[in-house]
Amino acid sequence: MPSDKTEKNIDGFLVAEISAIRKYRENGGLVSGCLCRHFPPEILAGFGLWPLRLASGADFNSERRGGQIIRPDACSYCKSVIGCFKSKTGLHGMTDLLVGVITCDMMRRTIDTVEAETGMPVFRVNMPATRSANAESYFVMEVGRAVEELERFLHRSFDAAKCIACFNARKKISGILGDIVANSKLPPVLTHKLFHLFSIARPEEMLLFLGNLKLKKASAGKCRKVVLTGSALCLEDVFLTGLLQEKGVSVVPFYCTGLGATEIYKSGKNMKFQGGDVVEGLALLSFNSNICIRQRPNIAVYDRLREIIRSEKCDGVILKSLKFCDLWFTEKERMKQELGVPVLVLDTTYSGSERERIRNRVEPFLEMI
Repeated sequence: MPSDKTEKNIDGFLVAEISAIRKYRENGGLVSGCLCRHFPPEILAGFGLWPLRLASGADFNSERRGGQIIRPDACSYCKSVIGCFKSKTGLHGMTDLLVGVITCDMMRRTIDTVEAETGMPVFRVNMPATRSANAESYFVMEVGRAVEELERFLHRSFDAAKCIACFNARKKISGILGDIVANSKLPPVLTHKLFHLFSIARPEEMLLFLGNLKLKKASAGKCRKVVLTGSALCLEDVFLTGLLQEKGVSVVPFYCTGLGATEIYKSGKNMKFQGGDVVEGLALLSFNSNICIRQRPNIAVYDRLREIIRSEKCDGVILKSLKFCDLWFTEKERMKQELGVPVLVLDTTYSGSERERIRNRVEPFLEMI
């Protein structure tokens, strides 16, 4: 286990970066929020914006507030987003504009509701649900259109050099985070916090922080290890990772706010952006990265999961989906058949009453593996 100093350092860096966001805005800087990793944050950095992946504020109170505005059978994340924007709490309250990637009808309604309830400038990007040459071209066009709209709104030009510098720094961070997951003793809850920092922190500051974070290598001894996949996990959504940590289980966080957020950099490890359009290159990387289960055919997601299970010697998979979100939940039977290890399916909300149900499901699963 890491020392208390390691946990204090991570918590301290998180507090420092949130304070830096406040100061940045006080000095006239603009913060741009995203709800999906498919819009490359480096593009926003190319405009001199502070990009945030809004993966926080997920609790019962924000979900309940959002549920009073949007239909109650919306997924917990969508309701919490609306609730946080409406109450102007946390990072949502520090967001000046929103880039909304439309991945489903409920996300479209969420983005529309945020705009209507807050008056915040919203820039929409449609994400095709199929993998084809036409769909790829369409997504590149959508990202390019959003860039043009941002240029008109901000009255400034896109700076490719800033964008590339941000991409290269985040690529280095993604490699470090992957190594931490594979080789360090850092427990699941702290690893989860590091991935949240990847969503909000300045890349150059996070590189410095990780360079000074002294972590011990994991021992070669046998311990149970599971892949945690499925819906996005927000910063506060730590009961499951905390329970696994309590039980001494190692976790590979293969969800879109975990390792999934680094897949684009794995795909673009040799990209130099020479002689090509930077925006188009990033859009192509994003479209073709293999974490999003909604893009059909989605066999690449299964291939990646099998690769992780094999290379990390995982004993099982926990599929965590959000109630009323079918993108991952509909894959449950296929995962049980194709992954070659036991699969536990959890369909959850942000209610505190879920905790006992999750514990009652997880503990027998861990005994089985």
